Amino acid sequence: MTYFPYNAQVAGALVEELAHHAGGSIDKLKLVKLMYLVDRTALIEEGYPVIGGKYCSMPYGPVISEFLDDLNNGKWEEDGIGVRENAVCVTSRKLGDYLSDWIRELAGRIYEQYRTLDGVQLMKLLRRECREWKYPDGSSVPISLSDIPGCAAKEAEAFAAELNAMSK
Repeated sequence: MTYFPYNAQVAGALVEELAHHAGGSIDKLKLVKLMYLVDRTALIEEGYPVIGGKYCSMPYGPVISEFLDDLNNGKWEEDGIGVRENAVCVTSRKLGDYLSDWIRELAGRIYEQYRTLDGVQLMKLLRRECREWKYPDGSSVPISLSDIPGCAAKEAEAFAAELNAMSK
């Protein structure tokens, strides 16, 4: 299965951006779902993701695997991003230079679209609306680019394969 390379710096900057829209702190489950929606929307609209990585179906809906691992392992604590209880708190914005104006606009648009939903409501919505999500029966199931409706999968997979080849 072909995936776009994961970019942890952009992921951290996107966390900062989404938390900024939420006032500096955001529910962890909601953040994980918003990150997926930003990448999914970018794939559909532009043919490439914002942060990339391996998409998978988990019991709480679709996620970007590497991002969830980084968040759970405190990847950006030195950058002022920490997880406390079920909230992700941003105390400084050190990574913002990694985002283009287009990514900031997209993040703001996605945040505003789902602003009134909490993490559980957003999870339930994604499990209903994202046709690529399959119930994983307690584990996880990979989501391929071709599983995402509206994604020009063949072109995206060819582009992803080229990027992966260049990064080796």
